[in-house]
Formats: sequence, C-alpha cells, structure tokens
Amino acid sequence: MKKILLDTLKSSRASLRNSTNYARSPRGFVLIPLILVCFALCQQVQSATDTPEQVQSAAPATPDPGPLPATNTGDGQGALQSLTTGIYNSAFGIFSLLSLTDGNFCTGVGAGALLSNTASENTAVGAGAL
Repeated sequence: MKKILLDTLKSSRASLRNSTNYARSPRGFVLIPLILVCFALCQQVQSATDTPEQVQSAAPATPDPGPLPATNTGDGQGALQSLTTGIYNSAFGIFSLLSLTDGNFCTGVGAGALLSNTASENTAVGAGAL
C-alpha cells in the first residue's frame, strides 16, 4: 500500500512539473496575439464607419416629420404621416397608413397598405392591400 501511494505521489509531481513547463512555453506568446489578430480581422467584429458623404447621400427625399405619437411604430417614407392622436398603430412600408389621423389599433405591412384608411382596428398585409 505504501509503495502504491509513493508511486502515485511521484507521478502526480511529475505531471505538475510538466504542466508548469508547458505553461512557460513560447507557444502561449504566439497563440494569444494570433487569436487577437483573428478577432480584429473578422468582419462581424469590425464597426461600420460612415463618411459624411455616405450619410448625406442616404438621406430621404423628404424631411423626417419627427417622432410619432406614443405607442405607434412607423417605418418607411410617409408611413403614418398624417397621424395626430391615434394610438397602437404600426405601419411598415412606403405610404402605409398614410391617411390615418386618429384611428387606433391599425396595422399596415407593405407599400400603400391601408393607404386611405381612416377607421380603427384594421389590418392589411401586402402592397396596396385595402
């Protein structure tokens, strides 16, 4: 039993000695900078930088009307453009829900969806729908 314990201690000391030698090896000094360079060159990690010319050329043709009344979401040129007091409306696409002024709970997805709608609680999906 004593011999088995001594052999186990010797082997564990040898493995500890080998692991400390491995940690001091120059491989670590090469591996870490290599990983950092890979992250730096990865396109998903790089940030987008827009020049002022790119930002100016991407500006919409009409000025932004400003924020929508609370609880409304609009994305697209002229989406929810006429909205004044309506709540819980969503418009996605050019001129979707364009004529809506005080309707509530309307959703238009697609170019011109619910273009001339003025009522509440309507949903239209597709270009020019309803």
